[in-house]
Amino acid sequence: LMESSKLKILCLHGYRQNANAFRAKTGSMHYVDAPHFSNHSDNDAETEARSWWFSQENNRFSSKDITDLCTGFQESVDAIDNAFQQHKFDGILGFSQGACMASLICSLSLQGKFQHRIRFAILISGFVSKSSGHITLQQQELNIPSLHIVGQADEIVPKEMSLALANRFVSPHVVEHDGGHYVPSKGPTREALKSFIQQKFHQNMSDIITLKNEVNHWKSVAESFKNNFATLKEEYNDFQAESRELEAELEAQLDQTEKKNSDLMRHNQQLKMECNGLRTKLECLQNENRKQVTMLEEELNRLRVERDELHRYVRELEQVNDHLERAHREAEVSLEDYDRRLNEAIERNALLESELDEKDALRAHIQRLKEETRDLKQELDVKGRIEQTAYVKNSRMSESHIPNGDVKRVSLRKPLERSTSTGEVNRCSATTSRLTAFTILTDLWRRAGRTKSKK
Repeated sequence: LMESSKLKILCLHGYRQNANAFRAKTGSMHYVDAPHFSNHSDNDAETEARSWWFSQENNRFSSKDITDLCTGFQESVDAIDNAFQQHKFDGILGFSQGACMASLICSLSLQGKFQHRIRFAILISGFVSKSSGHITLQQQELNIPSLHIVGQADEIVPKEMSLALANRFVSPHVVEHDGGHYVPSKGPTREALKSFIQQKFHQNMSDIITLKNEVNHWKSVAESFKNNFATLKEEYNDFQAESRELEAELEAQLDQTEKKNSDLMRHNQQLKMECNGLRTKLECLQNENRKQVTMLEEELNRLRVERDELHRYVRELEQVNDHLERAHREAEVSLEDYDRRLNEAIERNALLESELDEKDALRAHIQRLKEETRDLKQELDVKGRIEQTAYVKNSRMSESHIPNGDVKRVSLRKPLERSTSTGEVNRCSATTSRLTAFTILTDLWRRAGRTKSKK
């Protein structure tokens, strides 16, 4: 527990330093070398000048360079990741370029791109990187406890640059000293560093106690699991014994099933042979059925044609029947008309016959009257001659009688002429009525004969 309660802090040296040189200035901690060598000509022969990344093309770096270069940065991240995998550090300490590198590692950790947790950070004379490749890493506010040590007389990394880095953290603890660009080891700065580390140590101890309680809890859980495992093991042994018995029974059943399966396979083979024979018969029956269906379809088509012809013939017969019915109705109407006209003609003939009879009677009467008139004329002639001789002297009287005799003669002549003309008219009308009735009967008989011939 005491071994695990020690804080492990990874220290990152500054530009043109290395782990050994930084260890000589800070004391006994864990250090790691930057993976890149600097090309400055004023390096000591005994000291390796290293750098976490370069801001210039000639493998040099300056905190004030505004550039797009950050050459070697990913290799440095991999080196720090390798160091964390070996020792599981609690916090990180950086000086100058190492402080800037430590802040970038904190950003990567919060973004999930660095797989190790950073509990706290101590940054001495740090600054914000001005490389465009680090912009995305410096936009997020860092919620990690941090201690920032700033030199008021620092000319390499001015105070403002260090405070700008401190502003990227949530609730940063800033300590200033009167010196320049170095790691202070005395005075209030040392006390502040000691107090910050002790605070993190106590926090680490409380975390360790919490972890110990969790370990005890999980030990009890493991013990209960162990007891459960023993119980389950006994049950498993019983289950194995039962499984062996069951396996023997299943093997016996399997043998029986295999025998039964072989019998079923033989029976299945016989059924397959029968099925093949039935399939052959079925194919023959299907062929015969197909032929029969073809013949029936042909017969059906022929019957359909005949049916269509019969339908057409029936329609023609219906049309002819309609025409005949229409002609029959017309004939009936004509017959009714003929009957009506015949009856009218018969009535008219009857009237004419009665009129003829009357005319014959009148003609006989007229003939008698004519004869009487002739007799009277003859008598008058005789009387006239006698009176003419007797009354010669009375000429005036005879003259007065002569006109009267003329009048009588004229009046008698006119009725005779009228009766003669009337008899001729009656004779003509009787002849005309007889001809009309005969014509009607002839036409009626002709149409009746034509209707019978159509039927």
